[in-house]
Amino acid sequence: MSNESENNFNNLTTTQQLAQLCAIHVRNELENIHAEDDGRLPDSSMKEVNTLVRDAIYEVLRMATEVREDPEKEEYRQVFLNFLQMSIPHYWEAPKMPTEKD
Repeated sequence: MSNESENNFNNLTTTQQLAQLCAIHVRNELENIHAEDDGRLPDSSMKEVNTLVRDAIYEVLRMATEVREDPEKEEYRQVFLNFLQMSIPHYWEAPKMPTEKD
């Protein structure tokens, strides 16, 4: 990690740091698809994909961890999180470490 990246990372909030860590891990996992060069995830899409993943992770982390004092904002937060929870497909496996056996 370069000093510039390290300094930027250290200036982020804890939630922003977690979002960055999650996003780089997702990005690294997507690299396997990208590296196959079969057109599913071309170079021209990577910048947009990385930004979308990073910002989406950050939004969920903030919504999940920051209770809002304003009742309308808190209601929106709860609706947002409930919508996401209801959107999770029933067939998704529970998250696990890649090294864990079923």
